[in-house]
Amino acid sequence: MVTEQPNFNMELAAIAGKLSAFWPHSPPRLWFPQTEIQFELRHISAHLTKYYYVISSLLDSVVPDDDYLFKVTGDNLYETLKQRLLERYGESDDDRLNALTTPVVAGDMKPSQLLRGMRRICDTDLDLNAFLFKKLFLQRLFH
Repeated sequence: MVTEQPNFNMELAAIAGKLSAFWPHSPPRLWFPQTEIQFELRHISAHLTKYYYVISSLLDSVVPDDDYLFKVTGDNLYETLKQRLLERYGESDDDRLNALTTPVVAGDMKPSQLLRGMRRICDTDLDLNAFLFKKLFLQRLFH
C-alpha cells in the first residue's frame, strides 16, 4: 500500500521557486505584494523562511556592507526586514506628495490612466489629509 505524503509536495513547491530580485531603484511597495503572493502560492507561512527568501533575493548592490539589514531581531524577522527595506529604499511621504503636486503633462494618457498613476503614488498608507496639513503647517511656521 502506498501512502501519500502531502507535506512532501508542499516542501518541493517551496524549494522549487525563487523570488524575483529586489531592485533598490524600483518601489519596494510594489515588490512586496508580489513576493507575498509567491509565499501564498508556495504555502510558505513561517516568518523565518520568508526572511531567508527575502535575504536571498537581495542584490549585492543592496547590501554591500549593511549590517542594519542583517542584524534583525524580534519575533517576526520577516516583518522587521520588510519595514527596514521599505524605510531605506521606499519613497518617503514627502517624495510621494511632491510627485503628486508636481505638474505632469498628461500627453496621450487617458484621464483614467492619470488617476491610476496618482492613486499608485498615494497607495493606501499615505494619509493625504494629515500629511498635507502637516506640510502646510511647517511651511507657514518657517516663513
